[in-house]
Amino acid sequence: MKIDQLRPFKLDMSTLPGLLSFNQMMKYVFDNINTDDFSSKIDLECDHNFGEYAAGYRVYLTGNKSKKTLYIYGGLIYSHRKEPAGIFVEADRFSNQEFYETVYRNMEESPAYKISTVEDGFIKLFYPDYDDFIKEDSVEIQIEKLKGFINVCCNSFIKALN
Repeated sequence: MKIDQLRPFKLDMSTLPGLLSFNQMMKYVFDNINTDDFSSKIDLECDHNFGEYAAGYRVYLTGNKSKKTLYIYGGLIYSHRKEPAGIFVEADRFSNQEFYETVYRNMEESPAYKISTVEDGFIKLFYPDYDDFIKEDSVEIQIEKLKGFINVCCNSFIKALN
C-alpha cells in the first residue's frame, strides 16, 4: 500500500469492541454451519476480509451435491458510501464469473433476507431487521439468529447455483 491510498481516520472507541465481537461471531458461524446441502470454508488469506466498506469474511461455499463452489462474502457493511448498510451475505460477478449470471437469474425471494442488486455485479442478501439484531443482549440468541440467517442465505445461493 502506498501513502496516497491512505485516508485519515477517526475512531469511536465505544463501538470498536462490538465490531470485533461481530467478526468473531461471523467466523464462529461460518466455521460451524456446514449442512447436508453445503460446506463453507473461510478464506483467511483474503486481504478483503476487513475492507474499506465492510468487515467480515470471504468464504468458499460448496454445494455438497453439485460440487460447485461460489466465493461469497459475509459480514457487515458499515460505510455510509454503500447502500444499504447492515449484516449481509453477497456473491459478486468478478469472483464468480462462471456462475454469477445463473445465480442472479435463479435467486429467489425470502422473508429471511432482503435482496439488493443496486450495486452492479453484486447480489446482496441483507438481514431483514438489523436494529432488532443489535438490540439483543444475549450472545447465544445473536449467534442463533446469525446462524439461521447465514444458513438460509447459503442455501439460497446453492439452490440458485443449480
